[in-house]
Amino acid sequence: MTAVRDQKLARLDEYMTERELPELWFLRPANFAWLTGGGNSTVDRAADVGVAALGYDGDAVRALTSNNEADRFREEELPSGVPVETFDWHGSSLVEAVVRASVDGAGTDVPSVSGLEPIDASQLRLPFTDNDRQVLERAGQATADAVETVAREVSPGDTERA
Repeated sequence: MTAVRDQKLARLDEYMTERELPELWFLRPANFAWLTGGGNSTVDRAADVGVAALGYDGDAVRALTSNNEADRFREEELPSGVPVETFDWHGSSLVEAVVRASVDGAGTDVPSVSGLEPIDASQLRLPFTDNDRQVLERAGQATADAVETVAREVSPGDTERA
């Protein structure tokens, strides 16, 4: 997994150099998942941002989340060794906490954040790493297997609910 993380960090380094950004912040769940190798920062699926963000300064990745989510993220959603910084859950939003934690000129995957440069992180996720491709292939195969199993067992008289 280290090789995959190194590939992703190399992409971030190149992106930061090209755009002269000292730091990047990822608040959107898709980008959080990509950088963590599958971590889930979503609590409210309708929200544009998760409940945790990842910051990268060219040396290390760090997480930022509310104090009531920190232990769960350390244990369940982050690769080992990623430090977690916290803010009071009742004191501010994740976006506000990122603004306070970021350095001048940092980029973020959320548009219109005061003081941060908007970035298009989708181009960082492509092309897929070999590991990402394998994960998607396995998920696709598992989905196909499930659909085929149901299709073989369904009868013309079955209701949708059944």
